Amino acid sequence: MSRARTAALVVAVLLIALNLRPAVVAVSPLLSQIRTDLGIGGAVGGLLTTLPVLCFGLLAPFAGRFARRIGLETTLFVALLVLGAGILVRLVPALGAVLAGSVLAGIAIAIGNTLMPVVVKRDFPHRTGVMTGAYSTMISGGGALAAAVMVPVEHATGLGWRPSLALWAVLVALALVLWLPWVVRARRRAAAAPPAAPAAPVRGLWGSALAWQVTLFMGLQSLQFYALTAWAPTIFVDGGRSATAAGLLLSLAGVSSLVTSAITPVLAARARRQHHLVVLLLALWVVGYLGLLLAPGALAPLWMVLIGLGQGVGISLGLTLITLRSPDAAHTSELSGMAQGVGYVLAAAGPLALGAIHDATGGWTVPIATLLVLLVPLAVAGAGAARNRHVSGTGHPTADPAPDGSNGAFLPPGDRTAPLAHDDGPAPAPAPSGSNGAFLPPGDRTAPLPHDGVRPTLRGTVRTAGGAPLPGATVTLVDDHGHQLGAMRTDEAGDYEVPVPPTPCMLVCAAPEHSPVARRAAPGRVDVVLEPRPAPVVGT
Repeated sequence: MSRARTAALVVAVLLIALNLRPAVVAVSPLLSQIRTDLGIGGAVGGLLTTLPVLCFGLLAPFAGRFARRIGLETTLFVALLVLGAGILVRLVPALGAVLAGSVLAGIAIAIGNTLMPVVVKRDFPHRTGVMTGAYSTMISGGGALAAAVMVPVEHATGLGWRPSLALWAVLVALALVLWLPWVVRARRRAAAAPPAAPAAPVRGLWGSALAWQVTLFMGLQSLQFYALTAWAPTIFVDGGRSATAAGLLLSLAGVSSLVTSAITPVLAARARRQHHLVVLLLALWVVGYLGLLLAPGALAPLWMVLIGLGQGVGISLGLTLITLRSPDAAHTSELSGMAQGVGYVLAAAGPLALGAIHDATGGWTVPIATLLVLLVPLAVAGAGAARNRHVSGTGHPTADPAPDGSNGAFLPPGDRTAPLAHDDGPAPAPAPSGSNGAFLPPGDRTAPLPHDGVRPTLRGTVRTAGGAPLPGATVTLVDDHGHQLGAMRTDEAGDYEVPVPPTPCMLVCAAPEHSPVARRAAPGRVDVVLEPRPAPVVGT
């Protein structure tokens, strides 16, 4: 990919990221006015910011499935269309329309939240920290912009809160325009390439302790962000400040978060472990919350700056951990869906719970103290997620087919039962060297496989000479007699993974308009670069 195209892709990705918060955050500075206009209480008012976050959680696990079915670029484009519709439907003068708009915005942002780490892992594999920092900064920047300008815009235009919220549709339209060329390019490439074999699903991730630690860290830091974002302006208004001043205080947190959003992913990607960043996050929030409780007057701007710096560390570290703890793009997609699915369902309880606690106690001391207490499980989850490990499936995978001529099935380590229907199979045969498995004869058998390990595989990424992933490339295993032992096509990230047979063989990678490359196949990782095929010389 040329530098110009890479720059255009970066701009498009960052503009999408800029749209992933304003539709939700813009409601908070106007919440007092919205509650008065609609005649709703604190709990119902909390729904306006809780519903999108709940949608983040409920829809996130399905985002990867949508992307595999219709393409990553097309899925993000459709999400932007839904986001624009959700913003505009709030113009309808009814509580139901406002709630429906919140749901539509939540659905769209859920897809964007989940797929952005996948885009980074696929298109910027060697710039994960920098790109995660850039797009998480844009996410925080969109929230800060919405918090800062909503009340001034509403006052300056005199349009009221409904048209003021609808203005964010302009930003969505701009993102649609810049992303459309990538949708067209992806669909043309998919139409020209031969049909690729479906990627093997990642199994057992829900049984991984590390995956749950990343998920809980993501969810608890998001709960802190959305709970305070939803109610901070109301807290300051109840304390005697104007709506404009309250909105500016919230925007201080958003602007401050830009600094740590940009720096944290780079620091995290360079370190083997990220415990120092978890400690920094906790320190910033503890001091900020205690300040709001003990000295909420003139020092309130300082406390909001500290809280905002913590918010930047929290969201960017959460997103970076998803990519750092994933060995490949497939795992990134699944872990992102899990972390943001379960995590945002947990986060959705924040605004609703704080509103309910305020209604029950009549003040804001207990709600803020509750946020302080919730830092304890956040610290525990962060300590586990910060360790230098990769998630891996721990469930019961489906048995792989045995080599040609064997009436059995290959089983991974552990006690498994394989129903093999025919009655004329050979005697049990040993598994290939190094596989830690066994082949079973026909019939129902249980084989104890005590050693850890899996069937040896060869994996890697096929790229162009410019470093861009090459989806749809053919990866073939050929033995020394020229017989094909297996073949597959690379996925959208250019990744492949094939089981290595016990016999010597070659790995051959090929793609249209590129010269094929052959390598000796052996278990491990082999990344392949395909050079463009030289243009034919024509003359007389």
